[in-house]
Amino acid sequence: MKLVKILLVVAGALVVIVVAGIAIVMATFDPARYKPELVALVKEKTGRTLSIDGPIGLTFFPKLGVSIGKTQLSEAGSDKMFARLGEARVSLALMPLLSGQVVVDRVVLSGLAAEIVKHKDGRTNIEDLTGAKAEKDKPAAKATAAAPAASTPPVKLDIAGVEINADNLIWRDEREGKQTKISAFKLNTGRIAEDTPGKLSLNARIEGDGLNVVLDVAGMYRLNLQQGSAALSELAIKVAGQVPGAPNPFALTLAGNVATDWVKEAVSGELTAKFDETTARTRFELKGFSPSAIKLDADIDRLDVDRYTGAGAGAGAGAGAQKPAGPAAAGGAGAVKPAADPVIDLAGLKALNFSGEVRIGQLIVSRLKIEKARLGMRAVGGRVDLNPVAASLYGGTLAGSASINANQNQFTLKQQLTGINIGPLLTDAAGKDFLEGHGNVAVDVQTSGPTVSALKKALSGTAGVTLKDGAIKGINLAESFRKVKSLLGAKSSQEQGMSKTDKTDFAEMGANFVIRNGVAHNDDLSVKSPFIRLGGNGDINIGTDSMNYLAKASVVNTAGGQGGKDFEAVSGLTIPVRLSGPFDALKYNIEFGAVATAAVKQQVQEKVKEQVQDRLKGLLRR
Repeated sequence: MKLVKILLVVAGALVVIVVAGIAIVMATFDPARYKPELVALVKEKTGRTLSIDGPIGLTFFPKLGVSIGKTQLSEAGSDKMFARLGEARVSLALMPLLSGQVVVDRVVLSGLAAEIVKHKDGRTNIEDLTGAKAEKDKPAAKATAAAPAASTPPVKLDIAGVEINADNLIWRDEREGKQTKISAFKLNTGRIAEDTPGKLSLNARIEGDGLNVVLDVAGMYRLNLQQGSAALSELAIKVAGQVPGAPNPFALTLAGNVATDWVKEAVSGELTAKFDETTARTRFELKGFSPSAIKLDADIDRLDVDRYTGAGAGAGAGAGAQKPAGPAAAGGAGAVKPAADPVIDLAGLKALNFSGEVRIGQLIVSRLKIEKARLGMRAVGGRVDLNPVAASLYGGTLAGSASINANQNQFTLKQQLTGINIGPLLTDAAGKDFLEGHGNVAVDVQTSGPTVSALKKALSGTAGVTLKDGAIKGINLAESFRKVKSLLGAKSSQEQGMSKTDKTDFAEMGANFVIRNGVAHNDDLSVKSPFIRLGGNGDINIGTDSMNYLAKASVVNTAGGQGGKDFEAVSGLTIPVRLSGPFDALKYNIEFGAVATAAVKQQVQEKVKEQVQDRLKGLLRR
């Protein structure tokens, strides 16, 4: 018992001594005395100026902690501010340190601001802090046998939580002349420990070069540091604002789960995105961080791409047509310069390693209205293959494939449109309203070039169209033929502009094209109506958006049908109709001189025929 009492007394005395020692140290220790030494050390090691205007506080028990007030760090070799901090606090539990556990109380950083700059020569203003500069300057070390690593137990990390508040974090690229700023940044976490769930929240505003969005993130996380993995669950991400190239602001929400294994360099997850009237459900896998192989499978209910690109502006009949050139456009002061030829830059596709399929219930893109779209894609080595490319559109179906070779800026397209309504399709796709009818269109083309105009001029391949129960808009051949009788003696042709109200109906139409160097040539046009047969040949110049085509119309030799006796005078004649000019100002020319010559020839032939018949009758009477 006496020994126990002695031990208790000794223990009590030690406790008193320790407590008293801590109290004396806390009462007499002044961290501010070490500020000049700390400032000098930073100056010596980095060439930067450290300013500590706020107090430095220390705690020893039951937690070893430090707090620091307003602090500022300059650029290297300059007094210009690089970063500042309003306050920082962190503390560790003492007893767990003895068993190799790092148990940290809540880490707080507030009033944080920094500007990271990438200079024109490619250097950054943080290389001296990250060790990147020293690594560049370090001579290559000779290969030596690695010493066996000492066997040390892994340190167990346990942080009660992290809180970071930043005023402004700026990234500036002097080479590109661009700047991105993150402001109102707030990060809060729950406990960060091995295989322990925690709660996460993050808020920030991101601005720069047409970008102005607000980001809100919430969810749960679980870390497994020993296995090198992490999982995010119950994610709720909101992004709202304006992005470059989009005419309208947007609001996007994401929900789902993401898992990461940085040892295997793999990321996978399932996310549901909602923005405006669109809901998209995606499943993805990523293998390898640099480079990455990506797999994606997505289902989208409806998507209006034009809403975000502005491509749908001016949709409808005649959309995309150029306005007539006015005085300014004709030249002289104030003349409008032609738009620059858009360059096709496919460099971003060269490193892409992607495979997947996207299905869209309703899609609007470049004014085209598409349903049940299905797009399969595989990209590797700078080549992108789209197969299948399938959809329902304009009363029919689309099926085919396409490919892009980014290494040579080459494009190929093979498509079959079946049972489509050609009128609305042409109006929405190209802003052209000159054809009606239902039928099939086949396209098998390829091209290459660095710009849009070069691609159009290099286009080659084949195309074909067959239509029924339609009309050629802009010209009324029936009305023109009714005037032929009075114009048969005309010595000159009659050139007229295409009319928005006129049209020539047909029961069947077919044509095939051979395309070379951007020019589509046709010589088998066949158009049939109750009173007219129309053939022809000519060229459609895709590179210059113009055409030169000679159609040859013949009146059906019948007094019935549409037109009746009005066409008896020209029955059996072939009437040339030449269409020429740019697509936006097409003109047609009925060559009446040729019609008159043919009519005279026909009359002579009929007269001779009558005389021959009369002589035959006379011979028979004998």
